[in-house]
Amino acid sequence: MAKEKLKKFSDYCSQLLPHEIVYLNSRFKSVDKERRSILDHVYQQINAGEDTFCFDASIDKRKYSKVLQWMQLELSRKDVDLQLERINFSLRAILLDNVPGDIDQEILKLLKSMKVSNYYFMYFYEMLLQYRHYLLIRMRYQVYQKVNDYIEKWQFDYKRTRLVFEQMHQATFDIIGTGEAVRKEAIQWSKWLLENFRNDGLDGLNRNMAAIRYIFICLRYNALDELELLLNELDVFFKNGQNYSKRLLVNFYDNMLVLHDQKESYEEARRYGYLSIKYDHPDAIIYRNNLINVLIKMNRFAEALSVIEAAKFKLKNTRNFHSAIGFISNHIRCLTRVDKNNEAIIKGNIFMRAYISKILKYRWHRFFAAYHGALLSDKKFAEIIKNTEKHNLDTREKQQISRKKYKLILNLYYLIAQRNMGLIGSDELKDKLSSFQVTDDFRHYDDPLRDVLVNAL
Repeated sequence: MAKEKLKKFSDYCSQLLPHEIVYLNSRFKSVDKERRSILDHVYQQINAGEDTFCFDASIDKRKYSKVLQWMQLELSRKDVDLQLERINFSLRAILLDNVPGDIDQEILKLLKSMKVSNYYFMYFYEMLLQYRHYLLIRMRYQVYQKVNDYIEKWQFDYKRTRLVFEQMHQATFDIIGTGEAVRKEAIQWSKWLLENFRNDGLDGLNRNMAAIRYIFICLRYNALDELELLLNELDVFFKNGQNYSKRLLVNFYDNMLVLHDQKESYEEARRYGYLSIKYDHPDAIIYRNNLINVLIKMNRFAEALSVIEAAKFKLKNTRNFHSAIGFISNHIRCLTRVDKNNEAIIKGNIFMRAYISKILKYRWHRFFAAYHGALLSDKKFAEIIKNTEKHNLDTREKQQISRKKYKLILNLYYLIAQRNMGLIGSDELKDKLSSFQVTDDFRHYDDPLRDVLVNAL
């Protein structure tokens, strides 16, 4: 019964993230020993990686309720995304000429606390530009003067913030580009991005955008020491409650996964990966894919499959086919590795028939490497040959090998299928494998391809 009484408290704590409880612990000032013990217990459990909690039922449940209310209020005050919602709600009311008294009071309250270093300072300032018109035309001179004073005081900082924001687009284009656009050297922006990230006189949005783009550069040039240094600085940000929202925090955890993945510290990557999918949001499929990729590298295929099957992922709801194809490819691969070949083949066939144009446009190599692996496991050699020749997969792969360092996996599947269908002999297979520089080191090839290559050579 006591457990049921504390279910609401327990459920809330199970969704808390480590940096949230670190921040809450630093802010908790209650002199009540039992309330202190409640928070201490939550702190210890979360930092130990626990998701389920067992609380002292002898403590008055009203104290749990008070601690819960305090945690919710404290985090909501720091949540920059909730602040953006309030700014947008106020802007809508202003533009629709319908500003009730509570919004008036909310804006005036923010005037006292909103500085240029706040995350959404730029959007707050732009909302005030609209509010100033609203007030003046209604001859509300007293409030107008307060708003106008704020606008004039922060005018230079706003213009600087807006300029950095506009320059950020050019930096992003040079780092990432669009489609087949020729990209400039991304590294030219690294110093500028790092300076903006470390500029505590700049708004949080620009600082975070600078950090994310700097991370892209670090990963492109394999600058892992620089990446780790930046992420350690972000770690301090979140522990202090700066630039906080669950959305931003799980993005940080995903970047920590990527760092440890690159360092081949897979257990740490796995830990951060589970934290990154603890909060559901539109980018969750990307973070889930990254965790699944780590689990696959660790040969935890059954565990990866459980992460896949727990996802609330619907193809009809996605517009990010790069991530969708990665997700489906991982699903096919994991099903194959847990001896569910039939399920893997059915999933691959249905997806291919429905989205072949998307597959060929975005991630054809990733998809067909997984799908043909399932077909090979089930000895469906004719299907491998049919797909390869219909979509010119062997030629595509040879053309891409020098640019993207693809392994000639699809060509190997094709050759093995041809040999098993009697279209080429064993000697020709060995000659072609030799021309592909396939040696007897099979560590870089996945099952079932590894076993087939062992027999072929």
